[in-house]
Amino acid sequence: MYYIGYDIGSSSVKVALVEAKTGKKIVVLHEPQNEMEIVSLHPNWVE
Repeated sequence: MYYIGYDIGSSSVKVALVEAKTGKKIVVLHEPQNEMEIVSLHPNWVE
C-alpha cells in the first residue's frame, strides 16, 4: 500500500508517493522547479 500527498499552493504544486509500511519515498515531484514569487498589495500581507 502507498500514501500519496498533494500540496497545491499559490506558487507551486508538490506531490509525494510514499510506501506505507516502510515510509520509503518512492517519488517526489515539484512544479515549477523554482517557486513563483508571491506578490502582495502591502508588505507582510499574506494570502
